[in-house]
Amino acid sequence: AGNSTVNPCVANGRWPDWVAVLDADEYVPTQFEWFSEEEKQRFNVILPTYIHPTVPKMFNPELIWWFNVYNPEHWFFKYSLHYLYPGIGGLLAASCNPGLMIRLSYWMGIRKIYLLGTDFGFPDGKERCSIYDRDGAGWVKTDYDEFCKDNSERRVINGIETTLKLRFSHSAITGIVKSLEGLEAIDCSNGIMTEFPKMNFKEVVHGSS
Repeated sequence: AGNSTVNPCVANGRWPDWVAVLDADEYVPTQFEWFSEEEKQRFNVILPTYIHPTVPKMFNPELIWWFNVYNPEHWFFKYSLHYLYPGIGGLLAASCNPGLMIRLSYWMGIRKIYLLGTDFGFPDGKERCSIYDRDGAGWVKTDYDEFCKDNSERRVINGIETTLKLRFSHSAITGIVKSLEGLEAIDCSNGIMTEFPKMNFKEVVHGSS
């Protein structure tokens, strides 16, 4: 999961094995404020070396995995996927959290992946930017994260409203999947992607048929 999706993942009963935080901004800790200190210490986290100093302080330092945004030879930068860090004046890191997760999975030997939230759009009931508050032992969706707002050019594709930024991410993800030999991707979201076989989201997440 990425930093904007870890909250709804846990709220829906799925504790992520890895959390990738590519956003270098100081607002990131607010996306984890509903987790207890003990819970935050459980996360395996991937962080870039260029990031706001409050972010790594949230997590267990023994479970943080760093990548160097200044090293173009790092495995993270393969397959021509990039992510803009204006503060260092260049396209030096990876495209988006799904790109990082796909590469990490492939490196670990996984050859079949399920894309659960990669709709690259804003359909009704979209979970990517959802904010969940604790309600006793459970969670209740209350709002959407304002930092997920995307004001770039909008267009409707496959009946889904999307943006220029999201279309860039879509191209990056399809590109990396096709470039990795033997990797099979199953798309479980109702979005703009048409490149891969489809499977029902609930069937994968909840094991229902």
